[in-house]
Amino acid sequence: MRPSTSALLLSAFTAVLGCSSQGAESRTKSTALLGGSPDTEHPAVMALGHAVGVGQYCTGFLITPDLVLTAHHCATDPSTLPSTLCTESGLMPAPVPASAMLVVPGPSSATATTTAEVAAVHTLPDFESRTLCGNDLAVVELKKPMVGTNPVGLRIDGPPELGETLTLVGYGQTVLSDPNSHGERHSLSGVKVDHLGYEAKPPGAYTVEGEFTVDSGPCAGDSGGPALDANGQSIGVMSRGPKSTCAHMAYTRVDAHASFLQALAQESSKRLGIDPPDWALGSAGAGGASGASGLGGAASAGAAGAPAATASSSETEGGCAVQARGSGSPWLWSAALLASLALRRRSSCGVARV
Repeated sequence: MRPSTSALLLSAFTAVLGCSSQGAESRTKSTALLGGSPDTEHPAVMALGHAVGVGQYCTGFLITPDLVLTAHHCATDPSTLPSTLCTESGLMPAPVPASAMLVVPGPSSATATTTAEVAAVHTLPDFESRTLCGNDLAVVELKKPMVGTNPVGLRIDGPPELGETLTLVGYGQTVLSDPNSHGERHSLSGVKVDHLGYEAKPPGAYTVEGEFTVDSGPCAGDSGGPALDANGQSIGVMSRGPKSTCAHMAYTRVDAHASFLQALAQESSKRLGIDPPDWALGSAGAGGASGASGLGGAASAGAAGAPAATASSSETEGGCAVQARGSGSPWLWSAALLASLALRRRSSCGVARV
């Protein structure tokens, strides 16, 4: 662990990208999961940040033993973020080097004693030509798998439903007026999906196809966190919202980027010598129609395409953690991975624990 990691994550402030009713975004201090309770039930949800710029911190969640899903803006230098997000000028900036990223497991980033080293940050194909809105997600690849932590499954077989009840998890501020109330993992249940798709003048964030908003809960520092459905599967990744209220925050839908996520999960399973999660099975390279252009492919077409894996990538700051639907029998993953690691150690090519 880097000696300054806990202090960095504890003192850093993430900017929430807020939108006016005209769709103009601005930045402010990050705020957390408002009204939540201390969380010990979601160990796959972790703090995430880097030492670039203000040393922002966010939330991320394990989707395979060595992949952490988060928001794209969480992996970027805050100074490079566009002032407007949902227009042609609001293109996603390049990520920071993977070596600058920090992933911190455990219920508190302030008391954490270890970090997971990052091997690469995977961004959407042709991310430079995509707007942040509808595409605000990235996948952090760890140098070593996390053994004994069950990944969060993704619900990629369809969009969320209006009025659907969710559980949110994140490390953001828990008191809107207190910038020091962050760094501890909290969760909040009973949150509802209150908007789907495009809306120019919603009560909260300006949204595009491939996004949804929730009625309450997430705030700054919760960006990159999961929105979990009734089955514990994540349906979205926290992206942004209005700076003054942290209400009606916007999430990027995981089903809108199914091909990209499936391909990475399948590559992870090959790397680790284990079966892929149920949600990763299918046509991983195929594109498809979605609110986010070029799913798993080019920005302008739903054509086949492989994920853009880079050793240095970035993500946007912001919102709240939301968990997706589980992948089915996650404990089998841990058992299979442990068995695989044992066999590799016997052959002098073991994978070390984080």
